[in-house]
Order: sequence, then structure tokens, then C-alpha cells
Amino acid sequence: MLRDSLLNQVIDYQQQSLCLKARTQGEQRALAYLCKKGLLISPFPTYYITQEHWDILTHFERIRYIANTYACTHQDCIFTGLTAADFYQIDHMHSSHHNIPINVLSRTNTTKKLNKPIQRFYCADPRFQTIQGLRIAPIERTIVDCCNYLPLREALPIIDSAVRQGISIADLQHYCNTLRRDCSQTLHALRYANPKSENGGESFCRGTFIEAGLEVPSIQVTFKIYNMSFRVDFAWYSASGRIVAGELDGEEKYVNPSMTQGKSISAIVQDERERENLLSKCGISNIFRFTFQDALQRQPLIKKAVQAGVQKAVY
Repeated sequence: MLRDSLLNQVIDYQQQSLCLKARTQGEQRALAYLCKKGLLISPFPTYYITQEHWDILTHFERIRYIANTYACTHQDCIFTGLTAADFYQIDHMHSSHHNIPINVLSRTNTTKKLNKPIQRFYCADPRFQTIQGLRIAPIERTIVDCCNYLPLREALPIIDSAVRQGISIADLQHYCNTLRRDCSQTLHALRYANPKSENGGESFCRGTFIEAGLEVPSIQVTFKIYNMSFRVDFAWYSASGRIVAGELDGEEKYVNPSMTQGKSISAIVQDERERENLLSKCGISNIFRFTFQDALQRQPLIKKAVQAGVQKAVY
């Protein structure tokens, strides 16, 4: 039967890090039927892979499977934007893809989304390097194509990650100035680049503070007392000498054995209280804790920061 044959082909293709692309309407109907039965999933129009295999793939692996399959029928394509960012291992919010897994350069003078989940970026003289067998735009171009259409809090994880990898802020600014396009969003994000940010989550939170008009925090600040050192994720200093600290909490610190060191939740909470007492002796007036979910929802994070005494930025 056609369905059985197609299912076997899907399994063969995914062993090569590919999806199966439906070639005819008949194949598409048969593959769509297998999707309804829960055997397959279609992560991209006319592309199919088994649900079981898709579920075990990481975010990057999913993007790679789709990109590999797309390149089979578009051999001259050059990936850029968030697609390329995955290949450069640049931190970014997975939700920033907005269900558009394919970003490519185009010699056509247009930057638009088509009826398929593909975003094209105009480039008169596209250049590339080969990564994992695919043509990928240079990292500078990749960063600009990401940040030029993302809000600041989604662009900062990309900028910070690139700078941590050794990409120069000055080089990125110069690259923006060589392009015949409006790069104001990227240049704005570059003003706040900070390689001290340890991960994309911290960068996203910092961007959320900035978007809300709050003062830009110092990050990964160390305080010392009694021959001990304590580092806080975010710190704000007022003209009066008042210090407010913000700590990004995650559930992992309470349940991951490598982080709990065998302690109970109550013992961990007690350790946090003792730490906060010592930090207060270092001159910190208020400490507020928040989760990444607070940042995603925006208002819970801003409310906690303002209640702790974080001030509006004055320019």
C-alpha cells in the first residue's frame, strides 16, 4: 500500500536527518492521513516525519531537519536570520521563530513573508560559508537579519551571545553602516550588548527591564563580606547610594540533584535567607526574586522591580 511505502520512506529519510517531502497530491493525502492517525507530523508544508522521532529532537535538530530538506530542492539557498543563528549556536528565544523556521537570502529586492513559513531577506551580493553541509550567511549578516525585526528583549540574547563568542560590537556597528538598509533596531540593541550575561534568559530579562523604561541594571555583580563572595544577577545603584538586587530563579535549583547537593527544599530556602542577610550587610537595600515566566508575562517582573525600588531611566 502507498501509505505503508511512504511510512517506510519517512523512516529512511529521518535516519539521514531529513523529512520526507510529498511529491504529488496523492502522496500528500496519504501522508496527511498518517498524520491524523498520530504516526506522522508535518513541521513544514509538505514535509513529514514520524511523531515519535520528532518528539526526541532538540530545537536545533528540528530546524536542521527542515533546513536540510529545504536545501535538497533549493540547492542555491543561503540560510540567514534565526535559521543561521541555530547553526552558529547563538542563543535566542525559540518562540522568536514565530513558526517561520526558514530564513533565506534573496537577490530579489524584497523582504517579506510568503504564503509558506519562509522569510526572505534581500541581499544583492549574497555570501556564505558551509556549516554541516549547508550554505550559511556570515555571522554578521545573520545577526543583523535577526535583530532588525525582533523587539529588543528578543534581540539582546542574540547580541550578547554573539559578543560572548568574540564578535566585536564595533565590527557589527561597522557592518550595519555598510548595508543599504535601515539597521536602527540592530544598532539600538548593540547599545546594550553585554558579554557578562551568562545566558539568553538573563539577556531576555534585561531587555524586558529596558523596554519597560527602567534603569539599565549592572549584571553579574559580586559582593564580598567575611571572606565570602556573593554574586547577584542584576543590580541597580541609585544616586543616594541605595542598591537594589534582582535574582532570576528557576525551579531547577530546588529539584536538580547537581544543584541541591542533597539538601531539602526547606534547607535551600534557609540558605537563601542567610545569603540575603549577608547581602544586606553589603549595602543592598532590597532583593527581589523573579522567574522567567514573570519576564515572559512582562508585568509581573516590572511590578516586582518597581516595588523593590528600581527607578525609571532618565535620558
